[in-house]
Amino acid sequence: MKTLKQEYATTAFRFVEEVRDKNFKKDYLSRVKKLPSMITHNGLLTTLTFLYSKAKGDLENKADGVILRQLTEFLQSFEKKNSEQYKSDKEKIRGFIKELAEKTDSKGLLLYTKRALQLSQWLKRIAEGTFEGETSNEG
Repeated sequence: MKTLKQEYATTAFRFVEEVRDKNFKKDYLSRVKKLPSMITHNGLLTTLTFLYSKAKGDLENKADGVILRQLTEFLQSFEKKNSEQYKSDKEKIRGFIKELAEKTDSKGLLLYTKRALQLSQWLKRIAEGTFEGETSNEG
């Protein structure tokens, strides 16, 4: 049985590996470096909504979309209920943000925020270690 820290680390490594060969890894690195402070200063809902608006529906080829998909996928993994009620990732994410805004009480929102903050700190560390030297040499 894994500890929570192991779960965060394992997930962050998997998420960073997803973008290793993508042409937007420099943007990804830049965004995940700012992600913990975005969540801390603006709140989880505002951060998710910001990423949603920046992604413009592209959850695979834009850094903001990939980060949004990764965050919501991770947060939804804690839910016991079936989150497959939405047809597409975009609909699933939109529905998840809407549920957070409309149906989640303050304790639940705080728990999601703590989880997102922990994951974002791991993403930042791992992405820095993985991409820092690679992206500085790119034009």
